[in-house]
Amino acid sequence: MSITALLPLASLALKLGGTLLSSHTESPKAAPRSESNERALAPTLQGLFRRLGASNPNDEGQQGAIEQFMTQLMAGLKNLAPEQSLQGAVGTLQQQLASGSAGAEGEALQQAYTSLKSQLNLSPADLGAFLDTFATTLPRGRGEGVGGLLATRA
Repeated sequence: MSITALLPLASLALKLGGTLLSSHTESPKAAPRSESNERALAPTLQGLFRRLGASNPNDEGQQGAIEQFMTQLMAGLKNLAPEQSLQGAVGTLQQQLASGSAGAEGEALQQAYTSLKSQLNLSPADLGAFLDTFATTLPRGRGEGVGGLLATRA
């Protein structure tokens, strides 16, 4: 499946899972959830950015910067490798960055990462190093994490 087909499915799966978990774990007397709690980053992204050095990925300022960067990254991956899986697109971008052939799209992503790095004080030196770390968070196969759901054909 291509990235284009997987992203809406992944988003829907995360929203449904979050809704199911929150409705199952909340007691009837629980206080209403605030809007900021509903907009918390996915645990996978929180963990990723904590490993990279972000002090509090769910802080309003950091969360906004992370969401903006990740949106730009996903759009860039879709543009660079529209027919590839997310893992394949990440690999393609890494190869293009290493060979210097990423073009304007790669340069824009590198600049966006540099800005995010300075905002959040992240440790990876460049976009290629970030992509290495990001790739480790992706599902590796059909039965692994959200990969089982993503691998299911609609």
